[in-house]
Amino acid sequence: MKILITGSTGFVGRNLIPHLIDSNYLILPVRNFEKAKSLFYNLSNIELVDFSENLASLVISYKPEVIINLL
Repeated sequence: MKILITGSTGFVGRNLIPHLIDSNYLILPVRNFEKAKSLFYNLSNIELVDFSENLASLVISYKPEVIINLL
C-alpha cells in the first residue's frame, strides 16, 4: 500500500513510521531533508519529497492509497 504522510519528522510521525514501514511504501513530503534522513536513514521503502511543492500535485503524481496528516 502506498501511503503519503505529512508531519513525518514530528513526535508522532517518527514513532509511527517504523511501524508502518514493514508492509507499505511511504511517501514523506519534508521541509528539512537532513532531519528526515537522520531519522529514517536505515528504513527502506521510503521516498522523501520536497514539501515546498504544491501538496495537491504531490497527491496527483504519487497516487497514494492513504494519506495521513500529522501536521
